[in-house]
Amino acid sequence: MNIPLHEYLANQIAISGKSQAEIAADLKYKPNVITMLKQGRTKLPIDKVEPLALSLGVDPFHLLKMTLSEYQPNTWAAIESVVGFQVTENERKMIETIRTLTNNQDYALSSVSTKALEKFASALH
Repeated sequence: MNIPLHEYLANQIAISGKSQAEIAADLKYKPNVITMLKQGRTKLPIDKVEPLALSLGVDPFHLLKMTLSEYQPNTWAAIESVVGFQVTENERKMIETIRTLTNNQDYALSSVSTKALEKFASALH
């Protein structure tokens, strides 16, 4: 189940180490707009995705994907069909780690390894 964008933003804002006023200043917004984003009372404009991602220290592509998937799912599906499946910087690091740990072997996922990945993913939260 995907977390709604406003909940993701609220979580990332909480752990960013920045005040809402600082984040708002990075976006050239008033602080009350950040509150409205966190509450889902206003939408994140596409042109503010990258500045907000950079302010929060999150992957801009991931935030763009979340934003378009929620607000304009058909548009996101069309973009993804053209550009293909992309990974975030954090996902790339995980893939590199798996390759290192498996000596670059290309193992298929078994039911056992799938369960292990599910456990791993749960630990990331």
